[in-house]
Amino acid sequence: MEWRFKKLTRNDTLQNASHLEFFHNEALQSAVDALAREDIQNRLDARGRNEPRVEVRYKLCGPVAVGSHDKWFAGLSPHLASPQVKEELGVQPSLQRPLQWLVVEDFATTGLEGDPQCFQDPIGASPQRNDFFWFIRNVGRSGKKGGDRGRWGLGKIVYPAASKVRSFFAYTVRRSDGARLLVGRSVLAVHHVDGSQHDSEGYFGRFDDEQHAYFATPETNAATLDKFAADFALTRLNQEPGLSLVVPWPEGDITMDALIRSLVEHWFWVILEDRLVVHVTLAATAEEVILSRDTVEDVIRRRVGEGTLEGQQLLRKLRFAREAQQFDSRHTIQLSACPSSSAPKWDTIDERFPSPEAVETARQAYHAGGLLSFDVPVRVRRCDGATDEAASFEIFLQRTDTGGQAVETFLRDGLTISGQHFLREPGVLAIIKAGDNPNDALGTLLGDAENPAHTRWERGGKHFRGRYEYGPSILTYVQRSALHLCSLLSRRPEGVDRDLLQHLFSVPEPGKTASTAPKPKPGPGIRPINPNIKPPQKFFVECSKIHGGFHLRPHPKAVDAPVAIQLRAAYEVVRGNPFRLHHPADFDFTKRTGLDLEFAGLTISSATANRLILTVERSDFSLTATGFDPHRDLIVDVRPLHSSTADESEPVGTDLSETAS
Repeated sequence: MEWRFKKLTRNDTLQNASHLEFFHNEALQSAVDALAREDIQNRLDARGRNEPRVEVRYKLCGPVAVGSHDKWFAGLSPHLASPQVKEELGVQPSLQRPLQWLVVEDFATTGLEGDPQCFQDPIGASPQRNDFFWFIRNVGRSGKKGGDRGRWGLGKIVYPAASKVRSFFAYTVRRSDGARLLVGRSVLAVHHVDGSQHDSEGYFGRFDDEQHAYFATPETNAATLDKFAADFALTRLNQEPGLSLVVPWPEGDITMDALIRSLVEHWFWVILEDRLVVHVTLAATAEEVILSRDTVEDVIRRRVGEGTLEGQQLLRKLRFAREAQQFDSRHTIQLSACPSSSAPKWDTIDERFPSPEAVETARQAYHAGGLLSFDVPVRVRRCDGATDEAASFEIFLQRTDTGGQAVETFLRDGLTISGQHFLREPGVLAIIKAGDNPNDALGTLLGDAENPAHTRWERGGKHFRGRYEYGPSILTYVQRSALHLCSLLSRRPEGVDRDLLQHLFSVPEPGKTASTAPKPKPGPGIRPINPNIKPPQKFFVECSKIHGGFHLRPHPKAVDAPVAIQLRAAYEVVRGNPFRLHHPADFDFTKRTGLDLEFAGLTISSATANRLILTVERSDFSLTATGFDPHRDLIVDVRPLHSSTADESEPVGTDLSETAS
């Protein structure tokens, strides 16, 4: 076996492996985050039929002496030494250092099934999956189906991205026939070696076909496979189906504690459901940590610390998820469906409850800190007619007195969509989950909407755009479900509270006689004080901050709705008036490029780059605006108007709404 990179000819397109950058964003801060998310996703998708859970083992090994494993890196060193590789990676990778490596193995899975000789897509629909072909010979393409967690075919690139030499080995035992295979892959850059230009991607394998000198086939020789398993300390037995990956020289932030934190953060729901058990081992000390349904909270207390902010947040999320999983489904509030002939919206949320009494009961439970569960139906239709099904998603909601930032978690079949945050009410815990059934139509829609890193649901992806009737509205409907439910339930019950001020004032109870104490003798007259009492402030509009924007709604103390609303927005500036210094390149309400404005009960009567005049058509109006730069301070000024037109300088009296920054 050896490493080979194809020599490029004049017919080839020169292309570096820019797909590695898909996982470098704000929701995946490090190599360990991307590895934990994507690797477990691949393992769960490969779960064997009738297997109740998947077991995954991460083991950090080494260091061992330089040159002790040279057999497995034959031919790779000249390519790593190329100046083009150094320029692309920012550092010159080298094999001349003590070897450390990461072993990742799964059990109760199928291994890489399919024909290793396959080099092209199957013609027509095939009932059998060819995991070897899709995993080893494709980038940005996937053979996964709608019920799988992956779509983009990019999850496999986290393995070379996690290696300082951008390479990995794959050793598999297949469930179908027990065959054992070994192959490797490297992702570098278009580079020169010995005067010839080579492709950015190379393979480790056998190259026995002289006609196709760069087509790698896997090693099947038992002695070679046994040697590899021994050299890299694999725990898989020869007959155990599954996939073992070896990542040589892992990136420095891939540590035992970092793996534990990331695995819990991204896969806590599946662990608590007992669908996943993870072992993390440090080979040098034989230290092992097991993440399971019964141990995960204790692990966080010991490894992260119950007294640390990170530990408190993880434990809070774990305990809430455990309570949600144990919630009696008989007490779930079944909301009614939106009309199937229009896009789903939350503008009449109180009418979606079974009765007004159900709304009041839920509100009281919410304010008392009780756990609430909601089942929310939604109709999913594909534009090509392939799907027209009733689906639903579930919301768990609880208001606590602990304060602090709201914790809002979106799940699709146990996969945490970590880049979604809309809920702003302090102390609130929320879990929004969908797609637990692999054939669930809503779960398939949400999976199609995920970005390559599976951190956000987006409208513009190639798997989603134009495929679903009311697709963007369904996304918004799911994303802002907890936000709207909290808005409804946080309103205090209406009516007179006769005990509200009892600690300040008291009056005689009915039936009791007044005091007969003697009246004071008349004295010199005291001039009465005529206090200058201002009329009570009126409230009309409430503006609250959400991720990437703001949310507008009637103020909880509002008695009447205004005729219109003037809304101005701008990014904060160091000096001067931010509204007057606004530039349309920042954002433009007239074009809405990059902005997402969702109206209910409001219409635009006039608009400039950073100002809107909104006519109020219903008392339960709302506006959700997102798409603003989250790295800049957004200033929003909202004022009620007594007519449908206004000038920026027009005074509006004291009827100012709340202003959100």
